[in-house]
Amino acid sequence: MRELSKEQFTELNSQLSASVSIEPRAILDGNNPGRVFIDPEAPGCGLVWSHGLGGFYIVGTPQQADFLSPDKLAAIAVEEGSTWVEICGATPDWEPVMQQVFSGFPGAELSWQHVYTTATNTLSAVTVDGNGSQVVPIADVLVGRVVVKERDFMNSKLLEFWRSTEDFLELGIGWCSIQDDKVTGVCFSGFVYER
Repeated sequence: MRELSKEQFTELNSQLSASVSIEPRAILDGNNPGRVFIDPEAPGCGLVWSHGLGGFYIVGTPQQADFLSPDKLAAIAVEEGSTWVEICGATPDWEPVMQQVFSGFPGAELSWQHVYTTATNTLSAVTVDGNGSQVVPIADVLVGRVVVKERDFMNSKLLEFWRSTEDFLELGIGWCSIQDDKVTGVCFSGFVYER
């Protein structure tokens, strides 16, 4: 298995089907931080390491999945500082392959995630609830239009998915709740593709 440089990510992106989820596409598109690995013996398949997920997306053609090795995946995860790893098939076609590859691996378990999307931004610019909390665009806090005393929580959550807050401002969208001049909650786009 070899790692692709960021300039080479498009090699794999061009081979993906339309049903691949947004997370690996966002990384392959260069919008979100991650790494990409391919096996020259299995063209059209690859592993996309997501910094935000702390795990892998397996992409491409499941019929060429001979390159998958739990030990190789674990080694990359350790290199990234993880003590555990999440592995997702980018399409449902990967389910039987993942069951076969990981069935005998200690601690491996199969679970499902449901992803919901919206085509429009339906939140108003500022809302106030009965507890004195405000919900404001994260961008307003980052550029200083809304001033808060404490925003470390918000910044740390953004940096789990984005290289920098500047990248988020350019490509992302999100809202935060503020109470007593502190950011108390966030909801934001962790991955962006075809913006």
